[in-house]
Amino acid sequence: MSVTSIDPRLINLYSKETDLVGIEGAKKELYMMLLHGDDVSMRKQRIASIVGCAGLGKTTLAKSVYD
Repeated sequence: MSVTSIDPRLINLYSKETDLVGIEGAKKELYMMLLHGDDVSMRKQRIASIVGCAGLGKTTLAKSVYD
């Protein structure tokens, strides 16, 4: 019998958005940055970097905005 470990952060990828605490402000800011940006042209592709220490919820934030 083999034992495998699962990354405990993985469960947050499948959490309901209503269960996430404190993500609304950052989500709205990132959404507006991607939607409006600095360009006048709406056809340009936009890239935003989400940076920070491990465990802050960067992936969860990106997935929430993507969904």
